Parts: sequence; C-alpha cells; structure tokens
Amino acid sequence: MFNFKEIVYLHKSLLHISGIFMELCPTTLQNDL
Repeated sequence: MFNFKEIVYLHKSLLHISGIFMELCPTTLQNDL
C-alpha cells in the first residue's frame, strides 16, 4: 500500500510531466482529444 505522502508526490510529478508535454506539443494533444 502507498502512504498518503507517496500518493501526493506521485500525483504532483505526474501533473508536472503532463504540463511539460502540453508545453512541448500542445497541438498533438488537442488533436488526440
């Protein structure tokens, strides 16, 4: 089982990674949606 701090840390890093992807290729993500 994860503890709460690990879940929050993973969630923040996922948001950070997705933010980088949106900056790098916003048009690609919009086309996929």
